[in-house]
Amino acid sequence: MKIEYLNRDELLCIITVDESSGIIEVKNLIEEQWKLPFPKNKTVTMKDLYDFLEDRVFEKPRPDRYLILDELELEHFEPLLIAKKTHGTLWDDYNWLRFDGEELTFKDVQIRR
Repeated sequence: MKIEYLNRDELLCIITVDESSGIIEVKNLIEEQWKLPFPKNKTVTMKDLYDFLEDRVFEKPRPDRYLILDELELEHFEPLLIAKKTHGTLWDDYNWLRFDGEELTFKDVQIRR
């Protein structure tokens, strides 16, 4: 699985996950560490990836989470599945996620104008 992390249409990094081995490779494409999901030269674990994805979706304890999950046609809170549907867009930044096979731009996923 490949996940591209973007700010608007600027590709910040590419996260590649070998699902059979659990090995995660992160290729940072910019120097500004504060813009990246993982620090440079860090060995990224599945837990790190899960935590990052969880930060890119709505909070699990939201009282309306079941309504949101229903809208997304999901049965339970799973950050990867939610991020695949929402592209990890948040109201307070312009970062987002693009997954394997997608040819989306920021205009396609932005939630505020």
